[in-house]
Amino acid sequence: MKINGKNPLFSPKPIGFYDSSIGRLAIYAISHGHHTKLVESLGGTLSTCNPRDFFKRIVPYVCWPAEKLDGDQTKPNAVAVMPDDVDKLTDADLDGIAGRYVESQDYLYRKHVTETKKDAEGRSVLSTDYGKVEHPRQEGESNIHYLHRLMVLEEDRRREQMKTLTKTLLGPTHFSQALSQSITKTLTMGDTLSRL
Repeated sequence: MKINGKNPLFSPKPIGFYDSSIGRLAIYAISHGHHTKLVESLGGTLSTCNPRDFFKRIVPYVCWPAEKLDGDQTKPNAVAVMPDDVDKLTDADLDGIAGRYVESQDYLYRKHVTETKKDAEGRSVLSTDYGKVEHPRQEGESNIHYLHRLMVLEEDRRREQMKTLTKTLLGPTHFSQALSQSITKTLTMGDTLSRL
């Protein structure tokens, strides 16, 4: 079901606002689809790109002019901050937006803690939470460089998770070695940060 062209289940609210040189911007977490487009636009993995270039490319996927939002402020589908707009942002704007982003995405720098708990009926339920800071900011590290480093680490973590899952599901007893390698390659290709 869609309301005014939006799916209410996937219409997140802003994680913050930033008063920039081009106006007040609403900041949202990047969606899986936009993250995939970001990586494609970079022509490879996040680790191979310059942190500032990476962040200038991420801005259109996470920022929207606050005055263009509907009353409910849910994340629009269409990009509204164009590359020309991004070029008008000052270095202080870019670093400030990156700082707001990092503040709201603690899964990027906190330890992922997974444990099995019992629910009300006594069944085992897998629970994931975030513990202590695992990847602290380095001395003198800008918000942009910190966010870039965190997203590279998250990309690597997800890639390893996918490889482990693939090995578990696609053991040698299920498929031929060639087919298993082909499936593994397909599943891990383009594996990116998925944060709705």
